Amino acid sequence: MAQGTSESMVKISASVVRKLRVPLPALDDQAHLLSAIGSVTRLLESEVAELTKLRRLKQGLLDDLLSGRVAVSAMA
Repeated sequence: MAQGTSESMVKISASVVRKLRVPLPALDDQAHLLSAIGSVTRLLESEVAELTKLRRLKQGLLDDLLSGRVAVSAMA
């Protein structure tokens, strides 16, 4: 459908692309993939929330230490 160098490959016409037939997975396979993606998305959201919580805790601890609200004992 496209001929020539890699530079000319970007010149594939829209009509050629529209005529391309792209096979789709079976509906059961699509549902399974969506379920897996949903699980990973929920896990990622949970991890991001935990990271946000830890960053806030870290910032609070740094603020307390740097402001002198919390005493730091010297380690031997």
